[in-house]
Order: sequence, then C-alpha cells, then structure tokens
Amino acid sequence: MWTLPSKLGEYLGDPKLTRQTQGIFSPLSSDEVIWALADAGHFFPSEYMGLESVENIFNANTDITKFDDFNNFQKVKTLESTFSYMANLKSIKLPTNIESIGAEAFNGCTSLETIYVGCDSVPQLAQDAFESLPENFSILVPNKLCKLYREKWAQYAEHINPNKMEFLDDIEVPDGIDTIHTIDIDGTEHYYDLNGRELPGKPERGIYIHNGKKYISK
Repeated sequence: MWTLPSKLGEYLGDPKLTRQTQGIFSPLSSDEVIWALADAGHFFPSEYMGLESVENIFNANTDITKFDDFNNFQKVKTLESTFSYMANLKSIKLPTNIESIGAEAFNGCTSLETIYVGCDSVPQLAQDAFESLPENFSILVPNKLCKLYREKWAQYAEHINPNKMEFLDDIEVPDGIDTIHTIDIDGTEHYYDLNGRELPGKPERGIYIHNGKKYISK
C-alpha cells in the first residue's frame, strides 16, 4: 500500500493503524511528481516505473523543484523535450541508462542548478542542450569518469565535476531498513546508518541510508 509523501506522516501517527502502517510507503519523495504522473494517466508505481518514455508528462510543470527520483525511471533512455520549461526545477538525477539528451530536453529550465548523471557510458549530448540553465549550474558525474565526460561534453566541461555523493549498489542493507520512513509530513528528512540507527543529520562523510537508498559521502 502506498501514499503521497505528504500523507505518510498521517498514517504513521495514527495509533489505530500502528501495525498496518508497517506496509505503507511512498514510492516517490515528491507529491508534485506523483500528481504529474497521475494527470498523464499513470497511477501505479509498477506502471510508471516501467515507462520507456516520459515525454509530455512533465513539460512546463512549475510545481516540481527537485526530481532526484527520476533516477528510478531506469527504462527511459532518450530525453527529447522531456523537461522543457520546468522553470522552477532546481535539481534532477538522471537514470543510469540514459543514452541521449536532446537540444530541447532542458530548454527553459532557468532555475536548474544541479544535474546528476550516473551513466557509465557518456550519453550523446546535443549542441547547446544546457543553454537555458543558470550561469553557475553543475553537472555531477561519477568520479572515475569525470575526465571522459569533460572530453565528450566539451562545450560544458567547466560545469562538470565529480559527484561526491554516489549511490552504492554493493552494500548489503540489514533486514528492516526498508521499513524506515525518511520523510515526515512536514518535509523533514531523516538519515540512518547501516544498522538502522537514526543520525543527527546528513553526514558529511561515510555511508548512510536516505529514502530507502544507500549513499556514500566522501
């Protein structure tokens, strides 16, 4: 059973639903993303996580400011005009299977400050693909591929930097970690160590769990 992130706290705080809430989760961390998908006729996580294209779903959306959950749409390989005129979008994390980014993919994204790209193969990038972005925007890529990205995306080499917050696939998470809810109804975010103990805040170094995923901060 799933719900909107903003509603998750209501279920967790209801004493009548204490046992039932163990199975309640939010598939994405943004109400606005879920509503955009619903408006396009995609209501269930099992459906929209399997989409091969998200064209005409998010265009001109001004409600979404952070879209790191886009990393979960692993079947999407091509971005055409996918995020055009999302004027309030500030950060996005691309799926690792992206193969090409078109000239209109981020057209009009005048607030986009950070793009996370975790692809092991550098995607094909259209000329002037990031021309609408703010002057000081950043493209964060895998540490070991930073030089290659700068060579392949030479037009934007000065904006490309190694990502110090890389997702780890090879660390086993202890049983029960996936039942930890990391976003409160008021938007407060929580961070945990690999033993499930809550941390006082986002750690500057080391491995931690946030929103059901493992990260390392170097």
